[in-house]
Amino acid sequence: MIKITIYEFGLKKLSNEDLRSKTLYQFCIKNDIKIVFDIRNNTGNRYGGWDCNGKNLKWYLNQVGIEYKWFPDLGVPPKYRIDYETVKKYYNEIVIPTRQKYINYILKYAKKYNICLICIERNNKCHRFILKKYLENKL
Repeated sequence: MIKITIYEFGLKKLSNEDLRSKTLYQFCIKNDIKIVFDIRNNTGNRYGGWDCNGKNLKWYLNQVGIEYKWFPDLGVPPKYRIDYETVKKYYNEIVIPTRQKYINYILKYAKKYNICLICIERNNKCHRFILKKYLENKL
């Protein structure tokens, strides 16, 4: 039996060179990830000089045979990014109950392939971990 895993990855402070050459791509290849789900509310560049928008990510990932999907409705709007407790409350009370269409789409692929959830945060105090735990409980 093949073990399917949901991975996660934080993009903050990655340079273009890290992104293209090593970090994210090697991580995906090493873990046989087939699809990367970007769950940022906005894939634009908030960090000067760092270009990791959705368009570039999709292009780079496609070059190595990894599919990229962006679900902004699974992101956290800035007004809820006050602290982790606020993010957690918003995600558990608003996102998970009302965004099942997107969550079920990810779940469908998570049942077949290794997938990766990405957002900007590098630590484990973000919505990426809340969604990962929710999905793992559904597998």
